[in-house]
Amino acid sequence: SGLWRIVKINSNNEITLIQDDNSINSYVWDERYNNRLEDTYGINDFKNSTVSTVIPKVYNNNLTDDADSDYYYYEEEPKLFTKNIKAKLLKFNSCVGKRADNELSRDGGPECSEVIETKISLLPVYDYLNASLDPDCTNTVSPSCQNYNYLAINGGFWLSNGVSTDNSMVYLVDYQGTVTSAYANSDEKLRLVVRVGKDMMIEKGNGSKKKPYVIR
Repeated sequence: SGLWRIVKINSNNEITLIQDDNSINSYVWDERYNNRLEDTYGINDFKNSTVSTVIPKVYNNNLTDDADSDYYYYEEEPKLFTKNIKAKLLKFNSCVGKRADNELSRDGGPECSEVIETKISLLPVYDYLNASLDPDCTNTVSPSCQNYNYLAINGGFWLSNGVSTDNSMVYLVDYQGTVTSAYANSDEKLRLVVRVGKDMMIEKGNGSKKKPYVIR
């Protein structure tokens, strides 16, 4: 569906949004040869990852034109990004730095130590942790972070950050709603993240899930 959830509003009143639904297809985060493990487990460097090339294809609705389509069969994803919608999206710095399992910070320090400027990305770990209201959500992999967390629905989706202590592992939200990690060459769904400006005109709705804001 075309439903998006508000992740946060920054000091410029720009609004970060995440897709409410997961992607139809599952995608590998990366599948490069990992020299340390001597196999194709992938490398958790977002800038050069497989997923960083897949996301623009989803954005431009051209997955089926993929040169690797003999190797991958992708169903068509919903056409979320019309010309009109693309014109409303802002470029932003997506935080793709690495983070440790026992990291306590929730201010984006580790994740935002490396950024890419883009109009579409994945959710960084700290934004997911900040969506939980449970005081026991203390570090990256606290199971309590699934509690009182409106982003914990539709688990099984990749986040934008690698594990700082293991260059083959990447964070995801699992089906329980806990942040965990998996080899980069695993298959998981995507939930895309975009940013819109403060000059959006709201046509109707009250911001609830039953009556979402509709942007003109």
